[in-house]
Amino acid sequence: MEAEIISQCRPPCGAPVTQLEPSPSWRGPVITGLSPENGPAAGGTSVAISGRNFTGATSLIFGANPATPFTVDSDSQITAVSPPQG
Repeated sequence: MEAEIISQCRPPCGAPVTQLEPSPSWRGPVITGLSPENGPAAGGTSVAISGRNFTGATSLIFGANPATPFTVDSDSQITAVSPPQG
């Protein structure tokens, strides 16, 4: 995948987060937004993930930790509960 870094930030509870803008030919999932953008390291926060190409997603990972449960609401939105980090 060819990508271009468009922003980088450090959330208060973890490692740096880099947002990439994939090349126009990329057909995989693309995340364009998170709401809320951060939460407690203990997890348990409901997170709406916006983007595209989410249909058929079978796993979702926050850092190195799988999010369970999560729901693919549409091709452009996933709702998940953040797992504990650390």
